[in-house]
Amino acid sequence: MIAPHLAALTFQSDEHGLTRVETGALLLVHFGGLVAFWRLVQLPIWYGALSLALLLGVPFFISIKTRRALAVETLAPLFFLYLIIATRFVFIRFLGGDVPGYFDYNAPDLRATLFRLEPWAICALIYTLAIQIRYLVDQAWQRVVPMLAAILILATIVWASSLYNGHRTHGVTGTDPYAYAQMGIDLATHGTPLHRFTLFPSVASLTIPWSPIVHTGYHIPINANGDAPTVWPIGGSIAFALAYGLAGEAGLYLVNPLVSLLLLAATGWLAWELFAPLSFRAKREISLAQIEISRSARNDSVIEHRAWIAALAIAILATSHTLFDWATVTMVDSQAALFTVLAIILSLRGARHTSVANENVSERRRLAREARNLQFGILYPILSGLALGAAYFVRHTQVLIAPAIFILLWFNPAPRNERIRNLFAAGLAALLVALPDLWYHQIVFGSWLSPESTELSLFSITSAGETISGLDAGLLAAREFGWLLPFLIYGAFRFARDKRIESVAVALWLGVLIGFHVLYPALRLRDLLPEFPALAIMTAFGVVAFMIDLEGFWKPSRSIGLTIALFLFLIRVWNVLPIPFGTPQSSFGYLSASQRAAFEQLSTLTPSRAVIGSTLNDGAIDLYARRETFIPTMWSAQEQDTFFAAMFRQGRAVYLLDDAAGMTTLRHQLEQRYTLQKIAVLDVPLSSIFPGDTSSALYQIIK
Repeated sequence: MIAPHLAALTFQSDEHGLTRVETGALLLVHFGGLVAFWRLVQLPIWYGALSLALLLGVPFFISIKTRRALAVETLAPLFFLYLIIATRFVFIRFLGGDVPGYFDYNAPDLRATLFRLEPWAICALIYTLAIQIRYLVDQAWQRVVPMLAAILILATIVWASSLYNGHRTHGVTGTDPYAYAQMGIDLATHGTPLHRFTLFPSVASLTIPWSPIVHTGYHIPINANGDAPTVWPIGGSIAFALAYGLAGEAGLYLVNPLVSLLLLAATGWLAWELFAPLSFRAKREISLAQIEISRSARNDSVIEHRAWIAALAIAILATSHTLFDWATVTMVDSQAALFTVLAIILSLRGARHTSVANENVSERRRLAREARNLQFGILYPILSGLALGAAYFVRHTQVLIAPAIFILLWFNPAPRNERIRNLFAAGLAALLVALPDLWYHQIVFGSWLSPESTELSLFSITSAGETISGLDAGLLAAREFGWLLPFLIYGAFRFARDKRIESVAVALWLGVLIGFHVLYPALRLRDLLPEFPALAIMTAFGVVAFMIDLEGFWKPSRSIGLTIALFLFLIRVWNVLPIPFGTPQSSFGYLSASQRAAFEQLSTLTPSRAVIGSTLNDGAIDLYARRETFIPTMWSAQEQDTFFAAMFRQGRAVYLLDDAAGMTTLRHQLEQRYTLQKIAVLDVPLSSIFPGDTSSALYQIIK
């Protein structure tokens, strides 16, 4: 009985098969095991008979088709489930253990996951179905394996689309989500990323700070009209401007979901390129004396299974909280990641479409080859440079992928003059894309080297330790790369061993950017999203390489390794997969339909010349209610009185939106100096620590 099961677990078939007595005994074991499972998950035990009947559908069909005994061995993965059930019983009944709740935002915790039966049941089901497909297709299995990878890619894209697009925001608020959208609107409607704060002329002459009358994330106005830039690069807002021009406001909210889906596709493409064999021309023209080509069976297997590397990389990235938390709002992290990945891909292709000096090639063929390179070989470096420039335009720190691009374009078999030409072409293309941004810096900030952000002074080597500690907690959380860390490490090791030049480029990509960012004490995990594709690919490669390398060990080791890999992948996404089918989760800057309607309601509750005090909702009030705003908590009591007096002299009504804990405190202080009349309670996003800290009510301040 053991031999057929071991063969099935390794996707092979055993010639001997099972006797009728063995088949009957196994059916009883499976029935008992499935009944125990359904009993333990508190569902009717008759599910055991039903599930066994369903699982025997394919073996029964195969038995009729081939006139052979029922292939019960295809249910072999269920024994892993039964083993966990038995171990769980001993752990709880005799050792007094329990199974605590599972929270994926913490570090991986085997105590909360090892004895959760549902994930193990899904693992066994997936493994069983794969074996049954192998038996069903028989000799066509090698052709089916890449098709299964394609099915995983399709399922991932459908799932991601339903989440990114189906749960997209209905509006914008906050700081950067609002600012990127507002820059896009201003670009589309006024041809400038600057936003005009029409309240500024009314307060410019007052002896109070100006910063409270601009939205959080904007500099103070640079001219008397009240035009002000944001503290973020303008490149990412170009896509929002185009979408706004084509589809109106609805187009704004489609940009990031679509770009995030494109990022998934680009990640799969990068994985495909990284593990591609040498091109036909390279195989024909590059002699073994010039490049040592590994012919090992393991490397060939990696190439054969690169579809699975791509599929797993897409699945890992798509289910990352860091990606989908921000894919539904108007952010530009996915744009920066997309252009970064494209720059690396195009550099790879540029390195592979180079001519190689070969003394055995005739003069005529050499000239023809050089002509082809002049026409086509330089295209990829140019495109790579354009992508690099776009990545910089969206997020300036992405210029630090330049060393990785240099490695790929320089360390290849092309002649020296061709490599110099390609590097020059890539650099010039990147500069051309960056020139509008540098010109913007010169005009708005007085120097082409002056960035939009004022946080450059925060970067410090002394912050690295604390930043790394916080980064580890986020990056190695259970819902990110915590469960997959062994595969990430193994994949990086194998990649460094098998792909020397590419591994140096990827190491520079990750090392330089992460190393730079850890000097920033306010680092958030999404700041490193452009590096997530590389981490996902290394992890996916680690899984595939691990399974390939297990082939040379004890026969059951591969099935054990596959089961463990399935379990770790599944437990990582256990709380994630149902998200598209539930209530949309609020990310920073997200507005539900009712919240969006609440801001529009402000326009009917207040006069057209009213000014409204708020905190992080000031941008949304400006955009949807068309009311001027101020942030009263940034002024002292005396400065507040000066501002209120100026507004009252101009005959303007003054309101306060209680949308944060600090605003509630201010409201109580103002009640001692003014009369506050409650107008309405609105469903707006709140910035508070505890429920009930804020009233979400609109008040009019009366002199």
